Amino acid sequence: MQVLYDKHGPFVSKFSWPTQQKRTLESKIYTACHHEYGTPRHIMSFEVKASNGSAVSNAHFLPALSEADAASWSLFDVPKESPEYRSLWLSTVFGGGQTLEECDSAWDLCECLLQASFGWLAYYAKGYQHRDISVGNIMKLKKGSQPCKEFSTRFVRSLLGLDLKETDGSGTNVASSDDVSGSIDERISPDKFSEDTIAALETRASSGDQAAATKYKRQRAVIDMARQLEDTARDLGVTSECKAYLSDCDIAVPIKNYFDDNKRDGSPAATEFMNKHLREAKEEGSTYLQSPVDDMHSLFWTAMWCVLFNTKDRGQTYREKKWRSKLQGNVDERDSTMNDILMWGTGEEYSPMLRTMNPLFVQWRRSLLDNLDSQWDSAWESVDQGEIDEKLLVFHDFAFRGILGLAKLIAEHRPRLMSSYSIPSQE
Repeated sequence: MQVLYDKHGPFVSKFSWPTQQKRTLESKIYTACHHEYGTPRHIMSFEVKASNGSAVSNAHFLPALSEADAASWSLFDVPKESPEYRSLWLSTVFGGGQTLEECDSAWDLCECLLQASFGWLAYYAKGYQHRDISVGNIMKLKKGSQPCKEFSTRFVRSLLGLDLKETDGSGTNVASSDDVSGSIDERISPDKFSEDTIAALETRASSGDQAAATKYKRQRAVIDMARQLEDTARDLGVTSECKAYLSDCDIAVPIKNYFDDNKRDGSPAATEFMNKHLREAKEEGSTYLQSPVDDMHSLFWTAMWCVLFNTKDRGQTYREKKWRSKLQGNVDERDSTMNDILMWGTGEEYSPMLRTMNPLFVQWRRSLLDNLDSQWDSAWESVDQGEIDEKLLVFHDFAFRGILGLAKLIAEHRPRLMSSYSIPSQE
């Protein structure tokens, strides 16, 4: 990945080697989320060609399919795999910047995390689970914010299959997802939107059917959470200006395909930003269904990493240096470090960034472990053997639970975060 500049400002170019099945995935997702809040402004993506017009590929170093058996041998009865041919691709987006390790204050970090989480939700709204939230995949714009669509959860109607036409007096549709100007409040009031959506839902609910009643209850909860999230974003001052975005969608998956074992793509490699259960599954090579809850855990670990490794306010005590080292260790070292940070991180000897963020971390971790994880296990068990639409609805439910939970936590801690120490600019 490289940050470059032209007369329009910074842009990021990323080279990657996607598999044949994922060659156009990232550009497809970026195009679907054009101008959405918390996502990058996509310029172009293309396959890199050699001077003779052929794709730059690893095929030069791999045997042909007909030669694969002769070029490999079996160890420990491991099944032979076909050669994995890849080609070089370039994706370019506007808005070069820096990682969240360079945030100026705890409030600056929380704003960026929230905006990136809204980017995650934008991808989700278009049918994709990102699955790779990490410090390297969230960019803070170096030259300030950039305009985008105003954050909205109005996509909840199409997500639940309750599409309604919103029209003005002339019959013109005023809720088009392509409209990037004007206030949401000017188009339709939040209360009216929710009321109409719930009314549409109720007309489809079947009385007396237990399965329909359960579905209605969960759909109603999603609508309520969508309304709360939009209200919370408004209270936090979220507008159509965005200073951070979530990128790198090359290992995202179409959510509908995720419940089909024949179509499911493998999970990303284990990193410091993964939920413990997911990371252990990757290290053990066992089967694991990566859900929105896992991505919420990745947001937490990314936030903790960015505090401990902040370039402008990096604590230099023995403990902080030890914590940074152990955060990069195995899963047990990382979890024990997290527990130590939550217990001791408010000490006066530690960096102001850590002291300020620690109370939020304590509540955030508790909400993930005590609420989201246990509720997920129960909800998923109830639909594990059910139909795909039942599983999708549980995914929708927990996608909103996770993002809304984070937004509410940031809103609760905002006064303290905003009054905390701000690191002077080094420029």
